Amino acid sequence: MEDLIKAFINKTDEMLETHGPAIREQGTTIQNLERQVEKLANLLSERVPGILPPDTERNPKETIKEVSLRSGHVLEDPKAKQKDELIEGQVEIVEEQNNSNIQEGEVMVDDVYAKFLKEILSNKRKVKETSVVKLTEHCSAILQNSLPQKCGDPGSFTIPCSLGNIKFKNSLCDLGTSINLMPLSIFKKLKGEIGEIRLIHVSLQLADQTAIIPEGIVEDVLVRVDKSFFPVDFIMINM
Repeated sequence: MEDLIKAFINKTDEMLETHGPAIREQGTTIQNLERQVEKLANLLSERVPGILPPDTERNPKETIKEVSLRSGHVLEDPKAKQKDELIEGQVEIVEEQNNSNIQEGEVMVDDVYAKFLKEILSNKRKVKETSVVKLTEHCSAILQNSLPQKCGDPGSFTIPCSLGNIKFKNSLCDLGTSINLMPLSIFKKLKGEIGEIRLIHVSLQLADQTAIIPEGIVEDVLVRVDKSFFPVDFIMINM
């Protein structure tokens, strides 16, 4: 026991020596952050509300520099253009640009159509033929405003299967239902080979709108279809 305590103490000392510098660095960083936050708080408290920090200053010299040539020649001041002259010049330039754009567009369109017609006449370009889409009987009947042809009843879909030692040649397989039913007489013939019935609180509504209460459910019954086994839950009904 003493050896375990000594080993624990040594391990703790090693961990403290390893993490000690990191902890001290974190403490120093936290102190620096506290100092910076304190400085910001002091600056905000000294600031006068409603005035920006950098106050603008007026021009102390109030002088203007002049550019002069070496020859001493004085240039004339540039004359500002009148508004009427500017507007007329802009209107003329815009009208010229619009006219040139329209003419170029007409020439391009004419060239494209002429090239297209030449290719069709010379059989260089083939016109796309319409593809044939086959519609189903229901779509065709809707478009033709007629009733689709009624097909005969294909009958029930049955497959052979086996439960335990009993084989069933014609087992009804209705793909539209979400539950599996088994007569109570079949369960009694199997004599407990497929498990026990567990009570469930459900009621089943049949096709003729009648309701029946099942005897219970048997879970994970192995049903053999050909060479494959499937676990199925059966609800037992007394027929």
